[in-house]
Formats: sequence, structure tokens, C-alpha cells
Amino acid sequence: MAISLRFAEASPEMTALKAALAAKSYEVFLCDEAAGVDLMRTITNAFSQATLVIVAASATYGQQTTSGFSTYEEMNFVVTSQRPICLIKMTASPSDRWVEAATNFNFAT
Repeated sequence: MAISLRFAEASPEMTALKAALAAKSYEVFLCDEAAGVDLMRTITNAFSQATLVIVAASATYGQQTTSGFSTYEEMNFVVTSQRPICLIKMTASPSDRWVEAATNFNFAT
């Protein structure tokens, strides 16, 4: 399994989820690489090997940032690779739309 998230919005919850899954003997990738590492290569390799990608879709999930590799790229990679997805909608209300139009398009609920 692999987890895709915006760290600023979902890190505590997804760190706890990873720990809970690991306690049940599941192998879970949650990126914790230091600055300077090729994040795109690390994340896409993990997502390519995952049997399931957990998407922690917080309010601004799918936002393209200046980091060079953000949840925008992660979302597009996961959707186009047709990996099985477990979508966890983490907006204030289940009926709330995400900030990004692309996220609403890809994960219409």
C-alpha cells in the first residue's frame, strides 16, 4: 500500500493510519524523504508497486505547487495508472467540493 496526501493537511491522521496498518503486518509507503531526494522517482516507484493507493483527499488535495512534484502530479499518476484507490475524503463536510477543479473531476463523489 501507499499513501498520497498533502502533509500540511493530513499528516497526523495518515501517520496514525500507517502505524495501525503496520501493526496488522501491512507494508505501507508514506513518503518521508529529506529535501534533495528525487521525490518523483521515489513516489512513483512506490505507487507503481502498491496493490492499493490510499488517497487522503483533504480540501486542497490535487493542488499544483512549486515543489516540482505535488499531489497534483501524484493524483494524475494514480488515476492514469489505474491503480486501485481507497479515497478518504477529508473535507469539513462530505458534501464539500475540493478547492481544485481537477480533484473534483477525478474524484467526483
